[in-house]
Amino acid sequence: MKRTIPEGLDATIENDSILIRRKWFSLKTIPLIFFCIAWDSFLVFWYSTVTKSESSMDLLAIIFPIGHVAVGVGLTYFCIASLFNKTDIRISPRLFSARSYPIPWIGNTELKVDELHAVVVRERTSGGYNQSSFTVMYVDAQNKEKKLVRSLQHIEQANFIRDEISDLLNIEKIDS
Repeated sequence: MKRTIPEGLDATIENDSILIRRKWFSLKTIPLIFFCIAWDSFLVFWYSTVTKSESSMDLLAIIFPIGHVAVGVGLTYFCIASLFNKTDIRISPRLFSARSYPIPWIGNTELKVDELHAVVVRERTSGGYNQSSFTVMYVDAQNKEKKLVRSLQHIEQANFIRDEISDLLNIEKIDS
């Protein structure tokens, strides 16, 4: 069945498989980049000031913001990945794969199709702003749900991916 491809996804049919590509960049990334620049700039300023000082508090001033440095590194990595990454979802009669690139990221998946018994979309609400993200899950032989594709920002994207998997692989689609 031919269905409308939601905004933010591209779909290409290749022989007996389909390739769905999702770019990570969204307008929500821009304020995060500015916050990241401010955060990292403060840390650079902090450490440049501390290393020039000859106070007895130097060691504490160096060790105290280590957690902030870790957050800054993670946030910077996330911003860079959000700017450049894509996720390719390939569905074929034999194999399902989801791979994010060019910046390495967790969650790459490759499964034999006989491991997928059903597909379902789950919503996750987080943060103080009640922002939702959607995950396409599969049900395995032990009737356990496992993640296939995560962090989709729109329900239409998640439903499209779920429906394509269900149709191409002829497996059950569970409405959530």
